[in-house]
Amino acid sequence: MKFYFDYIYYRMYKAFFKWDGAGAYRALLGITMIQTLLFSEVVIVLIRIFFSHQQLKPFGKILAWSLLIIGIIFYILNYKAHKGKYNEYDSYWKAESENKKILKGILVILSLTVPWVLFILMADFIG
Repeated sequence: MKFYFDYIYYRMYKAFFKWDGAGAYRALLGITMIQTLLFSEVVIVLIRIFFSHQQLKPFGKILAWSLLIIGIIFYILNYKAHKGKYNEYDSYWKAESENKKILKGILVILSLTVPWVLFILMADFIG
């Protein structure tokens, strides 16, 4: 999985370098968003297996804050994992063919949107 997020980070870093510079904040936020959403979807499914909506209602704010904290932890871990590695990633992927870049670019966009679609579709399951 790490390799998957490395590539997404690399492509987002390249796309947003003009605005973010070497900080790559949008790239970090992008992969953090994917990880947090996928994690929360798994947790929600597991929680809903054992608890009803009425049982969970009083804990809504606690769950929301917990997911925010988990997102911050993911961001910090991603920052440590990717800090200063752009040149390593670039040397690995810069020789990609144009067709591969387009295909993988579409997969990156899908990776950024599918977790949101799943989250929206799970709204009925949640509530």
